[in-house]
Amino acid sequence: MTFKASPHPGPIDLSRTEEYRAHPEDFQLVERIPITREGEEFPHKLSAPVGDERTILVIDVESTGLDRQHDKIIELGMAKIRYSFGETRITSVEACYSEFEDPKEPLKPEIIEITGITDDMLTGKQFNDDEVEKWLHDADLICAHGAGFDRPLVERRFPAAKDKPWCCSLREIDWNAMGLNSHKLDYLVYRTGYFYNAHRALIDCLAITWLLHVLPEAFVSLLDTARKRTAVVHAFGAPFEIKDTLKENGYRWDNGDNGHSKHWWKEISEERVDEEMALLKEYYRADEMCSIEYRTAFERYKL
Repeated sequence: MTFKASPHPGPIDLSRTEEYRAHPEDFQLVERIPITREGEEFPHKLSAPVGDERTILVIDVESTGLDRQHDKIIELGMAKIRYSFGETRITSVEACYSEFEDPKEPLKPEIIEITGITDDMLTGKQFNDDEVEKWLHDADLICAHGAGFDRPLVERRFPAAKDKPWCCSLREIDWNAMGLNSHKLDYLVYRTGYFYNAHRALIDCLAITWLLHVLPEAFVSLLDTARKRTAVVHAFGAPFEIKDTLKENGYRWDNGDNGHSKHWWKEISEERVDEEMALLKEYYRADEMCSIEYRTAFERYKL
């Protein structure tokens, strides 16, 4: 028999109130993220405005599968966030967008199980392209928890997203340094004392927003990383016998689906390029075979 965890904690058993009081060290209390409660209205103020606010658009999608080149978005969630540029803190959630779109094909059973979205919920539904593109146009920065997946799907469906800078709350925050050794959104939220109903696009957007609000150091880290360049090291022609070494050092295999030769690659901070090249030169003629591609938030996470 396989144990299946509940998607969120159950209600508090009030019959055990005296036990909670007698042994508070044996229990933990988690709260639903306030901005995800049913009937919540926006705009929602989170802290005092400063006057230098900019807009972040937090985006999440549910899709027909995991193929970034061919699968389709079936649910789009967006939360328009205002933050103080000078004080690096979120001041409000201005507005939310949530809508379905019919992919014109039956959903796979595993997608229905994960998302709770059914074919009947999608029939005849379509995103409002003009509205979505206006939201994208107004954004100074777009954020997703897993931008490497979300960005290609959103850009393919909405070309207005292509010219915007993107950041990733999954990869661009040093969660380990904050004592959080899993980067999954539900785990991060739970560790801060909250829960939410996961795997619905808008709710996930609001969960990301709340996490960055209650962990201001994470928000500072995210914006700081987003402003920096990264370097993608393309290790062409690496000999087969060093593949395990490359994998151990975080390199990934590229099958050449984007029109270039098959090779190993790794994305690092710009400051680490010399160190990385020195490592590769220990194993083969990296100075002749490798290439370096520099990326900003405008290029990162594109296919």
